[in-house]
Amino acid sequence: MERWFHSAIYIVQISLLLIIAGCGGKKVQAPISTQPTEKEKIGVMLKEAHYIQTNNKGEKILEIWAGSSEGEEDYLRLEKVRCILYENNEKFAELVASSAIYQPQQGILLLDKGADLQDLRKGQKLNFDSLEVLFKKKKIIGKGVRIKWGKILLAGKELRADWGLKKGILRGKTEIIIKGK
Repeated sequence: MERWFHSAIYIVQISLLLIIAGCGGKKVQAPISTQPTEKEKIGVMLKEAHYIQTNNKGEKILEIWAGSSEGEEDYLRLEKVRCILYENNEKFAELVASSAIYQPQQGILLLDKGADLQDLRKGQKLNFDSLEVLFKKKKIIGKGVRIKWGKILLAGKELRADWGLKKGILRGKTEIIIKGK
């Protein structure tokens, strides 16, 4: 009986040691994260909006007015759009469109449902089925273009122009139409 008693005490002692030691395992608590897993984006909904885009010198490169603006800080859907393009702090073109997508961080203004462009230096009027203003890359790309100079109308599939509209190339099928009196 004494042997049984010593065995029981021995088992109790081992059990207590294991409980105190935590069964030999080390408990690691996962750190509590206070950081959000994704960058939170700011939603914007404005009845009337005015955006100014500048270059790294602080000079205006484009200015946008919209009848409404909706989306997130890096992707905005604009309605009733008017935009002025600048080169060396001087206006060189004015754009008008029913809608646009403005992605300021990517450097894109996409006039996806047609646009009218007025070259303010030369007086030319251009009309596009869609127009991409790539202001960080300093390029303008238009699809379904029609360029009017007085009685002459040029129509082409695509126009690629530099910033300032000094150089451009018409691609695809191009037509020249001269209207008489």
